[in-house]
Amino acid sequence: MALINQEARKDFFISYSSFDRVWAEWIAHTLEKHQFSVTIQAWHFLPGSNFVLEMQRAAVECNRTIAVLSSNWLESVFAQPEWAAAFAMDPTGTGRKLIPVRVAICEPPGLLKSIIYCDLVGLNEADARKALVRAVQAAPSRPDYVSFPPGAALGSTTQDQTDMNTEYPGSGAPVQHGALSLLLVSAVGLIGLLETTRKTFEAQARIRDQLVASVEDRLNLISGERTAYESFFMAHFSELNLDEKRVFHTIRSFTIKILREYNHRMLTIIDGCSQLKLQIPSISRLEIHLRIWLAKFDGAFMATPGMCLLYVGVEEGVPFPSEAEREVWLFIHKHPEANDFVGSTPPENLDYYEESSTAAVDEQRAIAEYHNERETRESRVREIRARLNRINNRVEYVPFNQLPETLYALDRELGALFSTGVHPGMPLDQMIPPEVIQAVRVLLELRNNAWPQEFISSLVIAEAAMPVDGLTKPEFRWQNRDLLTELPVLAYYVKQFGIASDLPRIWEEARRKLSHWFAGE
Repeated sequence: MALINQEARKDFFISYSSFDRVWAEWIAHTLEKHQFSVTIQAWHFLPGSNFVLEMQRAAVECNRTIAVLSSNWLESVFAQPEWAAAFAMDPTGTGRKLIPVRVAICEPPGLLKSIIYCDLVGLNEADARKALVRAVQAAPSRPDYVSFPPGAALGSTTQDQTDMNTEYPGSGAPVQHGALSLLLVSAVGLIGLLETTRKTFEAQARIRDQLVASVEDRLNLISGERTAYESFFMAHFSELNLDEKRVFHTIRSFTIKILREYNHRMLTIIDGCSQLKLQIPSISRLEIHLRIWLAKFDGAFMATPGMCLLYVGVEEGVPFPSEAEREVWLFIHKHPEANDFVGSTPPENLDYYEESSTAAVDEQRAIAEYHNERETRESRVREIRARLNRINNRVEYVPFNQLPETLYALDRELGALFSTGVHPGMPLDQMIPPEVIQAVRVLLELRNNAWPQEFISSLVIAEAAMPVDGLTKPEFRWQNRDLLTELPVLAYYVKQFGIASDLPRIWEEARRKLSHWFAGE
């Protein structure tokens, strides 16, 4: 590979999201005015060139990379290799190969947190220009003059009259960071996290939809039959090809590296400022949602390689309060001293939170469908349990020769209801005795081709539903829910053939506990 001509290398590559182009061009123009050379997509990438290769080459061939830091940049898929290339060349930061320049309220995740960024949020043009130039200098510079603190006039320096042809994208007035109350500081921090989380989720959803379409097309699945994306990916994880798995792991990395961290940081802010819940109505609901999301992340997501998405709300009944970002934004804009932190106008995509928007309508429809389905299931479980009690107490007469088949049919329906209704938040390990795994394994060893086909088929399905590490970790997990459908079948035939097994007792115990749960008791 040819060596890069050091004299031909440019000083900076500007990495930015297309939504922040005006900021990127202002930064590039400012640096050129101060005799630095730059590479920027808007000026130097020719039509028809390979966009990804051009970005990668620019990141490597420029001496340093400037990341235009905003929630737009953080959720951009293409921004990752750019800063990663610069970070890999200087992981300790001693060479200052990567210089983040924050232009909007946001909170950098993961490794980016370890790099000190140049903050332009709330500065007017003169102060922003000076802050940028200081940030890119080879060594930190000292100011020419430091005012005496007691009684010193607060405010910004006089507007620099240097000729600047590129319009400054930021505020014209300075903001005094230290003048904000804890409540406002917390709200400002929260709005940055909410916006970045939403944009990350939206980016993840776009990639998700593309992957689902690819899998459905390749496997000849009927589009729209899926009931939940979590279940869809878990059902087809083993069938993904290499390209699909790469996209799958990209989606999963968004959950692990950004959403988990940002949700945790939002909860930390809420815990640290009790006034937020008193001043902003949706914060209490946001807190509950975040706690359950993080619990599900730790308890189910990390232990399940087949999960790339983590949704909390529909099944658990605690949906994300989509009005939270609007309410926090409105609260901040009631306080002029904090306005410049979030801009003087509402975000363009604020209608995302309107009731008439597609996202809100879909969310409400999904919640309504889930609750209707749950109520129907609970009602049917109560009906079956009541009939079983009547039969067992001989209140309802069933001919003796029809009794086994009647009880078996009711048991089978209960098993199917249980299987379709379980979710990761259920304490199944407290309802299903761990002996179920060993009991099924014993039946597998005794399997006889003379058994009825239904018995053998049920055993085969049960074997496929068994946890791979069942011998070392015998707890019953929600991923093994298909076994619930087969337990009543196995228990029935064990009785029919007089096989010594704990399965009838295990099923009776599970039926009793699960019936109480699914009956809403």
